Amino acid sequence: DGRALLRAREIGFVFQSFQLLPALTALENVMLPLELRGDGEAAERAGRYLERVGLGERAGHYPRQLSGGEQQR
Repeated sequence: DGRALLRAREIGFVFQSFQLLPALTALENVMLPLELRGDGEAAERAGRYLERVGLGERAGHYPRQLSGGEQQR
């Protein structure tokens, strides 16, 4: 339905607990929703997003290796 598609493409959620998957790196956690919506440039886009929030150098780190503030970003 059109509303579900709109929600999937245009709306994000910010959770109080960060909902990161512990087995995925920061880059992979950001890539996942992009890939699920069919973004063919998920890796590049996720990398840019991490750079924008100052986490480009931490892209290969797992959630347990990130501070609370880094996880929140």
